[in-house]
Amino acid sequence: MVQRNDRTGARRRRRVRDAPVSQRIFSLHAAEAGDLHTVQLLWSLCLEQAFTYMTYAMMCFQIRMMLLTATGGIVSPHVTLFEQLFQLLLTYAGSQAAQANYYMLVDESIGDYTAAEENDHVVWPAPMRRRIHQLTEREARQMTRFTKGQLRTLYALFALPTDDTGHVNIQAGNGNENYRFHGEEVFLFALTKLALGQDNIILCMFFFGGAPQRWSSAYPWFLRYIDNRYADLLSFNGLRRYVHLFPYFARCIWQKAASWRKVVDPLTGNVVWMPGIFHIPWYSFRFFGFIDGSYWETCTPGTGPHGDYEGAQRHPDWYMIQRAVYSGYKRIHGLLLLTVMLPNGITFLFGPCSARRNDRGLVNMSELDDFLDDIQNNLFPGGVKFALYGDGVFHSYQCIACRHTAAPGAPLTPLQILENKCMSAVRISIEWGYAWHQNYFRILHSWSRWKLNTENPYATEQLRVITLLTNCYSCFNGNGAAHFNTFSCAPPAIHEYLVP
Repeated sequence: MVQRNDRTGARRRRRVRDAPVSQRIFSLHAAEAGDLHTVQLLWSLCLEQAFTYMTYAMMCFQIRMMLLTATGGIVSPHVTLFEQLFQLLLTYAGSQAAQANYYMLVDESIGDYTAAEENDHVVWPAPMRRRIHQLTEREARQMTRFTKGQLRTLYALFALPTDDTGHVNIQAGNGNENYRFHGEEVFLFALTKLALGQDNIILCMFFFGGAPQRWSSAYPWFLRYIDNRYADLLSFNGLRRYVHLFPYFARCIWQKAASWRKVVDPLTGNVVWMPGIFHIPWYSFRFFGFIDGSYWETCTPGTGPHGDYEGAQRHPDWYMIQRAVYSGYKRIHGLLLLTVMLPNGITFLFGPCSARRNDRGLVNMSELDDFLDDIQNNLFPGGVKFALYGDGVFHSYQCIACRHTAAPGAPLTPLQILENKCMSAVRISIEWGYAWHQNYFRILHSWSRWKLNTENPYATEQLRVITLLTNCYSCFNGNGAAHFNTFSCAPPAIHEYLVP
């Protein structure tokens, strides 16, 4: 709602954080808001003092009149005294009123729009009403990382809750109005924002048109809808779909780990061939996938002053808020994601959780080891159970294993050293998977887009949707971290994968 000055009718300025994007250039920054706050306090104090002086002046006037009545109109010294007090208090009241009027003018000069400023506002381009069929193949690839045909397939499988005309009504953040979008426009905007990592202003100026503030409701709505629709598919519970393929996945990983590979001799710098784990037969190899944790940096929560004026205090409980998501290991504020990657390129996740945790803590929270043991119970002949392979932190589990470690006084054997090297060479594929996330979706490079302590945060949903879209990309095009390039293991078809 537009606030106006009751005396002049001029439009009042708002604080930068409360103003829409198109009006922030004329809004009040912290120093200006602090000056305005001080001026308003002084104005209120002057008015209060003027009212007090006027009250005392009227009391002196009434006492003077009572004395004149009592003396029969004779001007006594007491009457003269109260006359002088009345004049003095009246002078003080007028002085304070004049001072209050001065502060009111200062308030108007700081807090009111001028006529020129009120007529000067940002003109956003007309809404472009983007649709998939309007894009060229080049635009589709650059904006979303998918082809036009793949976008049509994804949009159909996502099944956004649109009406008969393909539109969806999304409630604005204030709850007082709804924005109406076409489903394809919301779909394209969300994928473009994730892929390019730009803010709403840039996307509206160059890609979608219209005012950017309307997308501040549509974008989180899309993220939450997709996250809720595919929550079970993304979680570790989605491994149930592939449990019957665990022996096949283990065979694919064994083939890669058992093959000869080129390595650089650290002493001579020459390229030499290193053998694989030929001594382990494929039917006794039990690793069907890889597990790891990844840290993602976010904005530091609870920063900034608690108020728009100079000398404002920090936010209440700022220390506890920041400690809640701070990782002393990585020296960042952020989120920790536990991921499981299959050799076909499909990734499952648990979290995101606070970066204060470590990988082992998330394994215990997710109860992944017990879950893997449960879904494989009496499934394979002889009670065989397959396991995930991770780095050194994942030890002492039944269905999660790590490299061999030397015991005190018992060094590793040459075969154990060879197994560590071969499994490390294939485990690196899950690290490549994180790189593919960042290459596909540039928003992961911009930590300023990841805010946790806001009124309506969506950082966790954003991270999960990026994982889902990366899996969709793998289904369409394969995955450089796994798939045919590394393990000769085909991903599922997109229609099979996106069955909710």
